[in-house]
Amino acid sequence: IFSMASKFCATMHRRGSSKIGDAYAAWLARSEKKWTENRVKIVADFNDHSSRFSEIGRTIRKEGMESGFPAELIPLAGRFAVPSALGVLDLVSKSPRDFSPRGVFKDKVTLLGVSSSAHGREFVSKFVEPIIATDGVDSGAQQVLELSLVDIGPVTWLVKPLILPTIRYSTPEERRAHFLCLFGDSLAVRQGLKIHNRFAGYVFIVDRSGAVVWHASGHRLTDVTEPDVALVRTFLEEATSPSAPAAATSRGKSSHYL
Repeated sequence: IFSMASKFCATMHRRGSSKIGDAYAAWLARSEKKWTENRVKIVADFNDHSSRFSEIGRTIRKEGMESGFPAELIPLAGRFAVPSALGVLDLVSKSPRDFSPRGVFKDKVTLLGVSSSAHGREFVSKFVEPIIATDGVDSGAQQVLELSLVDIGPVTWLVKPLILPTIRYSTPEERRAHFLCLFGDSLAVRQGLKIHNRFAGYVFIVDRSGAVVWHASGHRLTDVTEPDVALVRTFLEEATSPSAPAAATSRGKSSHYL
């Protein structure tokens, strides 16, 4: 009887040890997987913050900021299509807008201002405000759109319920349908529009087919003169003309690469 009891205890001990060993191995595998995922996220966050600091530095030093604006439209071969993006909201509709060449840009020549910061927004306003003051936000053949890229990392979705009403309140009612916001990761849009500094502002002229035919960038201290605005008006009229050629768009670098 003592021998049988000893064997039984030994067997149970081995089984118990085996289960504990398996549980520990499973826990260790889960921990390693979680650590790997966290490490990847930490590296991505570090790179993102490093990129932001680099962009701030370039903005402060005015690196990459244009001292003058392109005096001609982009040649046909160098034009590129605006990217499509999901989740773009305006300040009126409950449903997202179709931000694509066949969506909000279809059959209209568009003056598009894009910004991710107050610095950029001030630059965009130097072109957008005078155009809207004289021509309105939508004349039928032409329209003015503003796109605000709200990308502040993991807290973006936490602050969205606070930011969106604030933007809506500060935007005139007649312009709310033409003021667009994209909350969250904006990398695809920035790459598609060749935006390389989130602290700069960018202005684009987009033709009826959704192709970018002119663009410029700057910050809040960039001088925008009346002749500069007049030049944009001229380009808008040229793009609106029935004789304006439709570009075979590409995503290659143009001669006015930002």
